[in-house]
Amino acid sequence: MTYKADNIKGNNVDYSNTFDDVFQSLKSNHPRFFIPLINYKFQKNYSLNEAVELLPTDEYITEYSEENGKHDIEKRITDFIIKIRDEKYLIECQSYNDGSIALRIAEYSFLTARQAAKKDNGRLVIEMPYYTVIYIRSNSATPKRTKITYKFPNGKAVDYDADNLILSDFTKEEIIEKKLYVLIPFYILRYESIMKDETATTDELNEVETDLDFFLGFLAESFHNESISGYDYNNFITYMDIIIRHVTNGNENERNLVKNMGGHVIVTEADKIFWAGKDEGRAEGIAEGRAESDKIIAELTKEIEELKAKLNQS
Repeated sequence: MTYKADNIKGNNVDYSNTFDDVFQSLKSNHPRFFIPLINYKFQKNYSLNEAVELLPTDEYITEYSEENGKHDIEKRITDFIIKIRDEKYLIECQSYNDGSIALRIAEYSFLTARQAAKKDNGRLVIEMPYYTVIYIRSNSATPKRTKITYKFPNGKAVDYDADNLILSDFTKEEIIEKKLYVLIPFYILRYESIMKDETATTDELNEVETDLDFFLGFLAESFHNESISGYDYNNFITYMDIIIRHVTNGNENERNLVKNMGGHVIVTEADKIFWAGKDEGRAEGIAEGRAESDKIIAELTKEIEELKAKLNQS
């Protein structure tokens, strides 16, 4: 299940969903917040106003089955393929190292590249996308890089490697400083063992709450200074709430942590209507500005054409 706007803002949220659901929701509802992550990871300099295109994340491939002697059709779904200008980025989110990620990246990247392959008189050019794997959970065995090597019959080999992005490598301050806001909902997972442990000490729980308050405060401040919208704010709070409830699974720590968020979560319909109106007003303002610009451009174009006509007559 992927959370859409109506579902996020409603009161009946299904908290049993997984980390993948939250990532898919971030992808669907807040793609522009992945731009700073791409800038950081791939040394780009895109602005937050760049046009972002979400490419189809499913492809169908055929695989030969020795059991029935037929080609079975199998669907492949990637986490995230984003296009900015003419460059494509494949972003995978992993909550554990299952040993198959390199193979999946090899498949997904090829399927992505195949969609835009260039053909010219028997020659095929396949441009592979940038890629990275985000590990929201990690341990000493979590790989720092995803390594793929393509070997060819002529003896040549091409490495297609990329550094992984490991959440636990970042402090909460670095996440804000580098604008890696899409990592905020998952940050709390570094305290997963504490949240699951109903015998956790007060000091341990206080550490969790301190970091939680840090991000809640940042989101509230960002909303008030209008660097994020009410829609962004409400969704990010909900994503954090979903992950807390998923990890704690109804234990005593869940009650305390969710209560700690209570002063920040949008709980009244009046608040939701106000923020929705504020966002809608901002959108209307942008639309009015564009309409006015179009009007001015049309008038200038008309004047230029009239001037050209006069010059031609003379």
